[in-house]
Amino acid sequence: MTHMEVDLFVQKVHRDGEFFVYDEESEPQANKGWLLIRLLFVNLRNYANVISVLEHHRKKENYFGEIHFCELLKSINGEFGVKARVARGWITSCQNGLFHDAHFNCLAVNLITLAGLTPEDWKVKEE
Repeated sequence: MTHMEVDLFVQKVHRDGEFFVYDEESEPQANKGWLLIRLLFVNLRNYANVISVLEHHRKKENYFGEIHFCELLKSINGEFGVKARVARGWITSCQNGLFHDAHFNCLAVNLITLAGLTPEDWKVKEE
């Protein structure tokens, strides 16, 4: 699918492809006052490969539950390091080229700073 439109600056944007987008938001306990918004974009053309690679690491460790990176143990050894080993496999796969098929993005929002702002602070000030 090819679609033409314009961006916020009225520049033509060419989009080619369809994507699955996965998201997760959380406020990590270790870093209170921050909101993390994570997005994983997977092009439909590459979906089967991405899922295959990610499932490989789950099957290798026989773990199919949730993984929260902020809760990973410091050690990857032993029975309780299984989540960390799966996560390490995913990260290693990304380093080895999976990032060509899937794009990860993370936005960190400082909630403490935002708490002190008013709607007036968001307006563009003309000189």
